[in-house]
Amino acid sequence: MEDLKKIIAQLICISIDLTNLNEGKAEQLKGQIKKYQWGGVTLFNGEIETSSLLINELQLISTIPLFVCSDLENGAGQQFWGATKLPSNMALGATGEFDAAYKAGKMTAQEAKEIGINVIFAPCVDINNNPDNPIINIRSYGDNPCYVADIAQAFIKGCQIEGVIATAKHFPGHGDTKLDSHLKMPVIKKSIKMLERNELYPFKQLIDDDLAAIMTAHILIPSLDDTFPATISKKIITELLREKLGFQGLIFTDALTMSGIKDESKSCIKALLAGCDILI
Repeated sequence: MEDLKKIIAQLICISIDLTNLNEGKAEQLKGQIKKYQWGGVTLFNGEIETSSLLINELQLISTIPLFVCSDLENGAGQQFWGATKLPSNMALGATGEFDAAYKAGKMTAQEAKEIGINVIFAPCVDINNNPDNPIINIRSYGDNPCYVADIAQAFIKGCQIEGVIATAKHFPGHGDTKLDSHLKMPVIKKSIKMLERNELYPFKQLIDDDLAAIMTAHILIPSLDDTFPATISKKIITELLREKLGFQGLIFTDALTMSGIKDESKSCIKALLAGCDILI
């Protein structure tokens, strides 16, 4: 039973808000890491030196090296004070400079490594094809699927040449929604052919170029699965992403505390059964 608990724990990545992490809370966190041996941590809102010290301590405590993750779409400075904050993806996309995207990925990865981050939850490869989207908008490189795929690939190469995992998100595409999945479950009513020409196109191109990781979206797409949202859909995660698109890398869920998914009964178990590897 203890071995089974450790295997289950390795599938879980816990979130840590560093804003108010005082000495007492830090010790409590270390105790949890030591006891449960979680597979990973996702860090938010820290200062570079204290965050680096904490990560080193957590790695020493953990029997198996941790995935240390962070949302760094706009550089390490998005989450860590003292690091470099970069312009939005839309601003970067507007330059038309793939070399700039490569350098952005490389700089982000270099600074992330210095802090102790080994998984970057970026880039966002959602297509900016709905002007009413409240959550993607400037996080997208643009409205052209081919261009989004190409500039995202440049960013990913910059990250991965530094030995840091880049994560394309949010599969199968969160651009054409009018709702924020942090708050409610968005629905995309498009045919499979339309999805293949738009939302799925960047993911397919990146998978063909050895993408290391993908993050799911908490969205319902009836043409793919009229019952379950993507994160907990075997039709989308296993049959589409793994089998049809041939993705062999890591599949992270988006945060399972988000309102778009947390009302789903047994969402953690369903996500694993659908084919996800790591539960955020």
